Amino acid sequence: MKQSKALKIGLLLVIIFLFISCGKSQNYESGPISETHANGTVTADTSDDNYRPTGGNTVCEVHPLLSYHSYSDEMVELVGKDEFSSWTKMASVPHLENGCMYSNSGIVSFIRYFNVPKEELERVYLETPTYYSQVLNIDLLYSGDDKLIEEFYRDCDRINETEEKRGQFAMLKLHIRQDHYDEWVELFGSDKITPQTSVYEAVRHFGISREEIENYKEKCSKSNVEEYEYNFDVLFDGSLDSLSPIEQDSALCGISDYMIQ
Repeated sequence: MKQSKALKIGLLLVIIFLFISCGKSQNYESGPISETHANGTVTADTSDDNYRPTGGNTVCEVHPLLSYHSYSDEMVELVGKDEFSSWTKMASVPHLENGCMYSNSGIVSFIRYFNVPKEELERVYLETPTYYSQVLNIDLLYSGDDKLIEEFYRDCDRINETEEKRGQFAMLKLHIRQDHYDEWVELFGSDKITPQTSVYEAVRHFGISREEIENYKEKCSKSNVEEYEYNFDVLFDGSLDSLSPIEQDSALCGISDYMIQ
């Protein structure tokens, strides 16, 4: 099976610099779900009760690490690898703000430092594997409402659950692609797993039966990992024909806001 770039976390240079700054050593595991954990976490107090640390993981106590403090290959390429590397050197210097020890390395700082156009970040999010490694609330990130952005990205349980669900869904697609690789590339024009490669299109074009798709789902399920409540009926009742790939996957996953949840 060819390794899918879609399921790799990408260039987590910010995280690497953060670990170096903290003097931590760590092994990384790349996959649909990151289980990267530091040997310890940064502890920091803040006098602002509205921004008191409430959880989080790894380097940052208050933000989910992947979605707030890391970047996919495509996001790095969007701003340039050399420019990104230079930024990480500055962003890795500890800067405590509202309970976040590395506040200059977050997604908001990334967008504003590089002046990333909203439509370009949205394009990367909708058309590349970035969707399966980051939870980006595009409209909110460009709203200018820093307080609401912080509230969203401090909901660690919700974002971590979403990351896990997306990882499981990417694995579902990965199993399909593994068994139908040439057909997958012919249909989608690439072996990448993105929001534009819907399960429904694969099922329809590859003649996958309901039993087969349910078996794929069982193969990628892991204990104690969140996954969607799949509605397999919609893959076979013809109701998805007129929908976009994102809407097709949303219906299969049984959710209304596929890009956020």
